[in-house]
Amino acid sequence: MLIERKALQTLLYTMLTCPCPVGEEHERALVDAFLSLDADPLDYDVFLSIADRNPVPTPLHLFLRFLADGRDIPFASDIVFSDVLRYFGGHYHWERSIQSFDPLAMRDSASYLIGHMFLPVTVVSGSEGRQTLWKSDEASVLFTETLAFPGVPLAEDGLFALHLGGLVARLSVAEAGMLQQHALLLKDMVRLARETPEIDCSRFYFGRDHREATLFRLERNGVL
Repeated sequence: MLIERKALQTLLYTMLTCPCPVGEEHERALVDAFLSLDADPLDYDVFLSIADRNPVPTPLHLFLRFLADGRDIPFASDIVFSDVLRYFGGHYHWERSIQSFDPLAMRDSASYLIGHMFLPVTVVSGSEGRQTLWKSDEASVLFTETLAFPGVPLAEDGLFALHLGGLVARLSVAEAGMLQQHALLLKDMVRLARETPEIDCSRFYFGRDHREATLFRLERNGVL
């Protein structure tokens, strides 16, 4: 099965923002394979074969399960960017985030749950990508210490997908609107956003700066 290059890049970038159980060796192999290929679309099975070496399911496996469940014929068509947006922006990912919250490792449930979902954000003027804003008619959240990923064109009039402080993809107006609709369907999202109007993305976890940890992973994997 084939996958659009932007879709796979976004999936891998999201992995690099997240404490998902992917070992360093396998994480690096996935990114190396992506960076070594210029094709568009790419063969998803090549990347699954790398992910299969990880002892537990990776985001690539979980995404594929979501995709298969949402189609009459599971793998009848290629993977596109909007498939990845729906996965990280909808109920499936929301429920997994709730189930995986660890109060001994994570500082605050509301910040983590809001930050863990793909939200369509804009860049705050003059912040160079370190401050972004999500807003709806019912609530808004200012994210500080955000990080623009390489290959994601930064512009103050642009729209971006944010995941745990990382601007992992540029969005069209239609894509941002789709993500917004999914976000507003999530139970308690608006309530949590009203109670958490500002989120420092460096402080998702106890004992470490999440922004610096993400930068380290980008450097370690040769993305920077």
